[in-house]
Amino acid sequence: MASSRVCNYIQILGTDATGAQFSLQRGLWVGQSQPGGVCTDYDEKIVINRRWTSARAMGILAHIFGVALVAGSVAILAPKVQKGCLKKKRKRRGLRIFAKSTLQAIAFKACLFQGLTLLFLTSSACTSMVSQDFVPGACLISQGGKLAISATVLWFFSAFAVNHAVTTIIAQSSEETPAKIMGEDRNSEQPMPRRQEEV
Repeated sequence: MASSRVCNYIQILGTDATGAQFSLQRGLWVGQSQPGGVCTDYDEKIVINRRWTSARAMGILAHIFGVALVAGSVAILAPKVQKGCLKKKRKRRGLRIFAKSTLQAIAFKACLFQGLTLLFLTSSACTSMVSQDFVPGACLISQGGKLAISATVLWFFSAFAVNHAVTTIIAQSSEETPAKIMGEDRNSEQPMPRRQEEV
């Protein structure tokens, strides 16, 4: 989430009119318009193309799904929820289905949208300048981009972690092993065998 708001998502290396090298730091929403300047909101001189706009939208969606995942995980861990849902087998199974289907789907979507913010690396942010005196060169991933990659990986593993955490909680509360609980889910997903008709 923080990677979408930082100033140093990418670093642009180039030369000015005198041949001197310079460096610019830019993020999805704020960045430097001049070498050595402070990070501010972009003005109308900066060309924002579709990939840049898409990267911004993906960052917003990743933030929304990330907050939803955290809120859902906290709700499951709440004492009142555990007290009401862990006593009966049917409610335990419902809690497992919620963790497996809903929370895992949210985590995978957060992972996808966070990864798509890397479209920013191929956007006009690497080439758009405020003056013709500056010639852009290499466009390198910086700290913010590396944070985005790390967040993508963490969202991916969190999809499996939340499922494992709920299984462990149920096992501790119901005195059942995690393998038995997961076996109940697999058995419930299999169709019931049909009875053979008597001749």
